[in-house]
Amino acid sequence: MPHIVHVDVDAFFASVEQVLNPKLRGKPVLVGRGCVASASYEAKFRGVKTAMSFRDALCICPKAIVVPGKYEHYADFAERVRRILETYTPAVETAALDDFYLDFARTERLYPDFEATLRRLQAEILGRTGLSVSVGAARTKVVASIASRLERPRGFRIVAPGTEEGFLAPLPVEKLHGIGHTHAGALAERGVTTIGQLRMIPKPVLMAAFGDVIGEQIWERSRGLDG
Repeated sequence: MPHIVHVDVDAFFASVEQVLNPKLRGKPVLVGRGCVASASYEAKFRGVKTAMSFRDALCICPKAIVVPGKYEHYADFAERVRRILETYTPAVETAALDDFYLDFARTERLYPDFEATLRRLQAEILGRTGLSVSVGAARTKVVASIASRLERPRGFRIVAPGTEEGFLAPLPVEKLHGIGHTHAGALAERGVTTIGQLRMIPKPVLMAAFGDVIGEQIWERSRGLDG
């Protein structure tokens, strides 16, 4: 089975604010000071993006409610989520406050129905914290992370071993961590817009275009490999 699981809390800061203040539920919420650190999905569906200035965000979504946010609340909820995850496997890595990797290697006897286990994990976090999470599972962190982020909120995707290449191929290159607008634009100028197309570029060509370190990372990630 694909033993690496990525768990990502949906719209973390904004979702915590909605849990703490029920009056905010179902409403567009922006968290941050000066720019958007987190936006609820009600705001995202209207076009608000993370790192956008509040001025621009409020032009797009004038009814959005702005909350400064308190880090201690988010740290507390992150710890609650982590404690739940650790009841499933002790191998939990915190990649960011709202971002976790779990290793389910050698747990087949403990969890014979892997999909049901992950759906139970997803439901338990929602029930005990009020926070929805998206879950992706694969053989590598790179693929698991992409899988969890495809259909948020409450996304769920298991990429079976041996299907990684077909899963990644049609996706836009921006889905790979580390490829922002600048790199995506440079690739688009070469006619490369999907991960499948990116995979066809030899490693030396990528290293010459983006530098040794970034070029090698892009080459590895396009193949679903963890560097």
